[in-house]
Parts: sequence; structure tokens; C-alpha cells
Amino acid sequence: MSTRPLESYDPNPFSRARLTTLFVSIIVALGAGTNYVYSAYAPQLGARLSISHTQLNVIGSAGNFGVYSSGVIWGRVIDARGPRIPFTTAFFLLLIGYSGIRLLYDHGLAHNEDTLPSFTFLL
Repeated sequence: MSTRPLESYDPNPFSRARLTTLFVSIIVALGAGTNYVYSAYAPQLGARLSISHTQLNVIGSAGNFGVYSSGVIWGRVIDARGPRIPFTTAFFLLLIGYSGIRLLYDHGLAHNEDTLPSFTFLL
């Protein structure tokens, strides 16, 4: 614990580290609530990829499980190291996840496939 008074601590508000954290936190905040918005595009995703309603519910439930079960771990990381690591990790995970969904949606199913292969669904 620092013994210096709080008044003497004057960090540079425009430092590279602070601006990076701000930028990444804005991007993560824009992605916040993705589990709620999933219900808006799930029917189109299911129709495009021939995914059943059960499989769509599995995808939604997996998203909820991941968010709520990792909260304890990320809370400990934030308490120990600050928010920079979780924000950066969340940014890249959201980028990878939604890029994968977009790739699957844009390409759709191959001409000789009726349903999405199990490995692709799990991925």
C-alpha cells in the first residue's frame, strides 16, 4: 500500500496506457449485451445454416454459461491486476467470435450439405 497522499498523485490522463484502456473498454462496452441481442439474429442464423431451434438454444445457453461462470475468475484478475487484461482479452475474444459467426453466415452451407457439420457447430 502506498503511503503518499492521494492529492499528490496526478497521472497523465492522456498517456498511451490510459487511452488504450479507454479505447478497448469502449469496444467491449459496444459488445456488452450480446447475449440479449442474440435472440434478434438467431432466427436468421438458424435459417441460413439449417440449425434447429434446439441448437440455437444451445448456442445461447453456451454464451450465458461462459459469461456467468467466468465472472468469478475475471473478478479476481481485475482485483489483482486491474481492468486492462480482461478488457483486452474480451476485445479479442469478441472479435474472434463474431468474425467466426459472420464467416459462417456469409458462406452458408456448402451446396452438398443439408445441415451444419457437428465440428463446425461446436467450433
